Amino acid sequence: MIDARTGEIRLGPLAIAPRTSEAAFLATPFGRTLPPAAGPFTSYNVHVDVPERGPVFATLYFRDGVIATVSFYEDDGSRSWADWSDDKERALQVEYEAWLTAELGPPPHAFSWGTAESIYDPRSASSAVVVSYAR
Repeated sequence: MIDARTGEIRLGPLAIAPRTSEAAFLATPFGRTLPPAAGPFTSYNVHVDVPERGPVFATLYFRDGVIATVSFYEDDGSRSWADWSDDKERALQVEYEAWLTAELGPPPHAFSWGTAESIYDPRSASSAVVVSYAR
């Protein structure tokens, strides 16, 4: 899903490369369904079925019309606040880190194209994989 050499992310049929333009994303089948955002900092949310991982929720962040960051997590629809716990969410962050290590090698996952990391954000009470592209 993440090419260590090029930094391209493949989420099923959605491919994002380090210099993907906002216009190019909006021309994809995913982007065509979204209203274009205005301003130098924009973001778009997409749900993608990834054969190797299942349903994934991704947020693509653009800066000045070029991809800056992609954040994604598995989203099979079974998660809810009713069964949420800090321990479960931190375990998911560890699972994402293990997946990144299998994909990209041992951390730190820093490359000429940018970085990839597994994060746990206590403010949003969630874990995700975050790919940040070098500018």
